[in-house]
Amino acid sequence: MGGLRGSASEASALTRVLIDTDPGADDALALLMALNSPDLDVRGFTTVGGTATLAHTTRNALRILDYMGVPDVAVARAPRFLRTPPRDDALARR
Repeated sequence: MGGLRGSASEASALTRVLIDTDPGADDALALLMALNSPDLDVRGFTTVGGTATLAHTTRNALRILDYMGVPDVAVARAPRFLRTPPRDDALARR
């Protein structure tokens, strides 16, 4: 549960979320908003590479949580490839 919340009974009324993110400037702002939302219980972040490397985005997520003083939100690096996209033979022939 996010550290910006009240009692356990208040937390049970919140929507629990796990956020998949590649925090640069835009995602960092969205994460700050989610952590401050009165309607969300942010349970964790999964970080992925995007405009920056996976190591960089993971470090950014951890820094955001440190900045917000929320030590009880989990952070996990996503695997490099979650799955292989299906091949569309019609597109491959073009």
